[in-house]
Amino acid sequence: MSDASPPDPSPSTSPDPSAGGASGSPAEPYSPGVGAPPPDPAAPPSAAFPAPDPLAPGQPWAPPAPWAPAPPAAPWAPPPPATQWTPQPPATPWTPGSPTAPWTPPPGYPPPYAYPGYPQPGGGPATHSGRAVGIVIAVLVALVLTVCGCLCAAGLVLDGNDPDPFAEQPFDTPDDDDWMEPSAGPLIPERPTAPPPPASPTPSKKPVTRPTSGPAPVTVVYEVTGSGTADIAYYDAESDLMHVDNAKLPWRTTIRTNGKSRVMVEATWPDIDHPKPLDCTVTVTGAGKPIVDKTQGYWRTTCRVD
Repeated sequence: MSDASPPDPSPSTSPDPSAGGASGSPAEPYSPGVGAPPPDPAAPPSAAFPAPDPLAPGQPWAPPAPWAPAPPAAPWAPPPPATQWTPQPPATPWTPGSPTAPWTPPPGYPPPYAYPGYPQPGGGPATHSGRAVGIVIAVLVALVLTVCGCLCAAGLVLDGNDPDPFAEQPFDTPDDDDWMEPSAGPLIPERPTAPPPPASPTPSKKPVTRPTSGPAPVTVVYEVTGSGTADIAYYDAESDLMHVDNAKLPWRTTIRTNGKSRVMVEATWPDIDHPKPLDCTVTVTGAGKPIVDKTQGYWRTTCRVD
């Protein structure tokens, strides 16, 4: 532990500016623009500005020197005028160079392809071998065309001298020894003048109009109306489908059932090319309120009760 007394607190611990340097003269205040630049606060301490001792006693504060304005700067003067532009002498005009020498093959280079009329290597005159070959080819073509024309003309002359230009029959007609004269009667039978009478309605089997056993309280009436004849199909008392072909209209039949058999009638016009209107009616009584199903159709009609 040191026996030095603690420093006396004071407004400033900076050294006394009146202490001055080594000679004891007071330090001059710093003026901007005059003398050396101000010291850098980040620079390390030097001999002129020693580092303060933190354990040294405090110095009494002294007011700084009064501020003095810096001397005025020199007045602005315009810069000297720039040098005037002077034109440069014209460039030398372009002159074409001397023509290049033609290319000549190096020694050992193969001679060029001998086209007809192409100058031979060494400056020799051109030959006429190509022209001679063309003349020979033209003469051969002319000879071939002449021979073909003569052959065609000879063929036409020979064909003109033939007395029978038509070809003969490729085969001989055989003798038909077994052929007989047709009979004097007509070969096709005459068409009948009157239509055949309509066939009588013949069901596929005999219909059952009443169940074979048990009561039959329900009455079913089938009706088909129209003109001419129609093919009719209906269910009998035992739910068997009955067919009646060419039935004359109007047509009607009655059956009795136990109320459990199927009920349906269907009529179809036999001539599909000339259909006519067909109407059917099914009437069911004896099982409560009467039920009537009536349908108007054309060519075909169907009535049923479920």
